[in-house]
Amino acid sequence: MTKISFMPCRALLTASLLLSAAGCMQSRERVVDNPAFDSSNTELLAISKIVLADTATLLHVDAYHSPGSWIRIASGTVLKGADSRVYKLLGSENFELDAQVAMPPSGHVPFTLRFEPVSRREKHVDFVEGDQPGDFRIENIRLYAAKSPPAAIRCTLKGEVINRPQSSRLALLKRGEDFRSAKVAYIPIREGKFEHTLHGEHEEACELIFCDELWNGAWRPILFFAEQGEVHFTLYPSGEWEKTAISGGALNREAQAAKKAMDDKIYPLYDSLNAKRALLEKEGKYYTAQAAKLEKQMSALPVDNPKRSALFRQYLQLRDAGKTLTPEASALEDEAKAIAEKRAAMALAYAKENATIAGYDLLVSSIRQAAAQPQSDVAPMLAIYSSVYKSKYPNHPYSAAIESCVSAASVKVGNPYIDVTAAGPDGKEVKLSELIAGKVALIHLWASWCGPCIRHGREMIPVYEAYKDKGFTVVGVAREKSKESMATALQNVKYPWVTLLELNDRHGIWAKYGIGNAGGGDFLVDDKGVLLAVKTTPEEVKNILKRLLK
Repeated sequence: MTKISFMPCRALLTASLLLSAAGCMQSRERVVDNPAFDSSNTELLAISKIVLADTATLLHVDAYHSPGSWIRIASGTVLKGADSRVYKLLGSENFELDAQVAMPPSGHVPFTLRFEPVSRREKHVDFVEGDQPGDFRIENIRLYAAKSPPAAIRCTLKGEVINRPQSSRLALLKRGEDFRSAKVAYIPIREGKFEHTLHGEHEEACELIFCDELWNGAWRPILFFAEQGEVHFTLYPSGEWEKTAISGGALNREAQAAKKAMDDKIYPLYDSLNAKRALLEKEGKYYTAQAAKLEKQMSALPVDNPKRSALFRQYLQLRDAGKTLTPEASALEDEAKAIAEKRAAMALAYAKENATIAGYDLLVSSIRQAAAQPQSDVAPMLAIYSSVYKSKYPNHPYSAAIESCVSAASVKVGNPYIDVTAAGPDGKEVKLSELIAGKVALIHLWASWCGPCIRHGREMIPVYEAYKDKGFTVVGVAREKSKESMATALQNVKYPWVTLLELNDRHGIWAKYGIGNAGGGDFLVDDKGVLLAVKTTPEEVKNILKRLLK
């Protein structure tokens, strides 16, 4: 007979209370994976997980940087909650605080930061290293699991990375966006594999970029279409680029087939052209004697040698005068232009005959390229847009992009300026027209990462001070990925005028003014809203104001 033991009632009650307490203890710990945030002034840090417990708050962090570079995090780093409540950093694991931690060959260091326990009432916190320029700051980190937004398109990217031990992360952005200002999604590569799900309202072209290539300043985007379902990637180093494979989705199949059909006709022409060029170079007949001499002198000097810079300026002057190439080489350059024009014509023909998103992407790319060249005629491309795509895709982002190109084409002296909206100093949206109405005004588009823009702004300060009481004003608009980046820059430059914020290209201001790939530009407007000068300089503004505002 099996012996059955009975626990006394009091013991049962005690055990029940203990189990209940243990359950409560466990329920006090919350985990938030890949917490969402509003903005960040760094791309070097990524928070993969937050553990919220009664005894501490743990931030699981991944640091990314080029191998051999270093990263440092101050021990005075804090989390800031509501009402400026501060939670101190208590320690770290696998990372030495206040030290220059060198990045390994992988370019990736995972570690954990331990902070004081955050109040359960907090919904968001800011990660703040300090108040000095360059101090890390991540704003409005969510302390709750983010729900997948309702979206028409749910596209899951799955990939394998071959023979790239130096690659630890991919940047994901829409085609045509500038990673310096757009909100970029970063995808970690773990043991040679990656996976990421993106949500959107529209099918559109995107690109993946290896972050180690971004750090080196030269990259080759991996183009694909974000569409419903899964897209699979097999990615190789640049030396084995031809092995790269992308599969999944009707749009990706269509785009690849269209590209192959055009490449099959164009590549043989380039192969023949390259063979002719190689022969000319072998015979020493490609560059003029003067250009060849300058190149030889430059190659013999270190990159940072001032003499090399002076020689390079001479070379540019020679190039601008059309004296770097021999007549035979110039003929080859003309042949190359003709091949490029043939390729562009094929893309336009496909876009006209195939009113799909893949065709639309080819049209948008063609318009963007043409808009960047002052002598190009975009009228035939806009005609295809009006007759084929405008009514079919009225709410697609590509339609907005083309309208921006149309807008940018009107940014000329004698035309009305383009009124835009951006966030004011108080965070509320404000129209540019409300700030410059009835005044001669300079629209100063700039960014904290654009040195020439800041230099022009500084040079405008004495001009502003001299004419601000005579009917002249300046309105700045900063193109940033975080409010903190603008605030830090303004502490240094101390612009005396109002500065608005264009966060993550939300309003497309740069595209509307035709400087989508630039850090900024300056546009002078008269008191009736007519453009007096486009992409102007402080000296030109000063001369115009001397005539207008005596």
